[in-house]
Amino acid sequence: MRADSKTGTTSHSGSLGSDSFSLGDLITVMKIHFVVVGGSLTGYGCALTLCRAGHSVTVLDVEDKLEAAWGPYGVTVPPNLSKLLVRWGLGDELEACGTKSRRVKMCDYHSGEVFGFHNLEAELMKDAGGDITYVHLSDLKRMLRDRAVSYGAEIREGVTVLSISVQGDCRPSARLTSGEVIEADVLIGADGSNSLVRREITGQEFCDSPLGLALFNVRIPAHKMKTDPTMAAFLDDKHTSTVWIGERSAGMALPAGSEISVFVYTPDTNTEPYWYQNVPNAELIGFMGTCAPLLRKLAESASSVTCVPLGQPPEVEPWVRGRVVLVGEAAHPFPRVAVHGAALNVCDAGALGALFMKLHTNEQIDSFLKAFESLRRPRTKKVLQIEMLNIYYLALPPGEFKDARDNGLRTRGAAGKDMFSAMSSEDEDVVKQQWDNDKMLFSYDAEEHALEWWNDWGLLNERANDAVIVPEEQIPVLQVVEEVQVVAAPPSPDPPTRV
Repeated sequence: MRADSKTGTTSHSGSLGSDSFSLGDLITVMKIHFVVVGGSLTGYGCALTLCRAGHSVTVLDVEDKLEAAWGPYGVTVPPNLSKLLVRWGLGDELEACGTKSRRVKMCDYHSGEVFGFHNLEAELMKDAGGDITYVHLSDLKRMLRDRAVSYGAEIREGVTVLSISVQGDCRPSARLTSGEVIEADVLIGADGSNSLVRREITGQEFCDSPLGLALFNVRIPAHKMKTDPTMAAFLDDKHTSTVWIGERSAGMALPAGSEISVFVYTPDTNTEPYWYQNVPNAELIGFMGTCAPLLRKLAESASSVTCVPLGQPPEVEPWVRGRVVLVGEAAHPFPRVAVHGAALNVCDAGALGALFMKLHTNEQIDSFLKAFESLRRPRTKKVLQIEMLNIYYLALPPGEFKDARDNGLRTRGAAGKDMFSAMSSEDEDVVKQQWDNDKMLFSYDAEEHALEWWNDWGLLNERANDAVIVPEEQIPVLQVVEEVQVVAAPPSPDPPTRV
């Protein structure tokens, strides 16, 4: 059912579907029209969750030019994202196009010395309710887009947004270069780290603080690796990701569909002419300096290399203005190829959809948008802190901290220990903190978090204002029907001793 073309709102009640979870008896939902600017992971995710909640959604498939210049790559799907995808009916597709990780091989960037392995805790994955899977970004986008369309989302391709209007009590709108104006009850800015919507509602430009590092996206077709015995062995061990740690340099490799994605960190000296450009393989090898033989072979075999500067992303404020809300990279820019980047972005969609599942009055719209920011901002700040510490750990400058990192890994490897195990009583507190951090990251459920807010605050406010008749018992939080098969999975970077 579509929103009314003039008011954009329609009230209806009924089930939102029980294909993957149960919510008990649902409150009457008021259907409104959302316009999503941006064909990003978060944009398609929002279209999926909001249509699934019974709303009307139009996606303006605007390209993030910085992401397009960076190129496609492999992304990590940790348990806090994989369980959402299963709940949304995408578990089989994720299984088909993804590769589950069981361990991480830790190597020296400069010599190739193998320090040892970090085996992924099956117990932690079981507690988290999902797996860690590597998947190509294009596959993950396609899954979310197709599922959104199956729920009734309208995708408008080939459009360019010229400006956004947020004026007083008027409905927000997007003006296209064609002159067409598209109004919405709520407009969502999901147009990436170079967001037009963000500039329109904040009036500011946000820039990263340089870290002195450049990041290279190196793509290698799997078929090119089969002719070399060393690379073929690497390809065959598909459930093991590899990390090379060094001095102001690092690398990591993971499977991504029919490709291998390799990410290389180097000092950013003389790299600026190549930022957001294609980089010749010979130039990449020059920037890499002395490196592990396998890493060099992978670089030589690359079919595509691009480069971006690496920086500390800014904190964006505000995320909400009127009835326009920022989500994903538009709200919280993240380092490229961050372990938790994809999950953080799609979890925004999960939280927003869960909140608007409870919409039944126009007045709730503003409170739901504010609740979204209050729920998601603290978590994004915490996860960003962990990601930045991880980058620092991977590419430490010369000195005692780097030596302690390398010697600690080398000692564990020689003793046949896991790379992040406790070697002494002094290590036990650190290991426990790592475990607690991993649980915080992996066990999180964005939809459940939003519905807990509704149960604890939203419902209380409704009762206090006599805005709606609700049952006395608390409406149950998500109850997952489909049991998730769990296998061992890769580590969360919880530096300075976690990769």
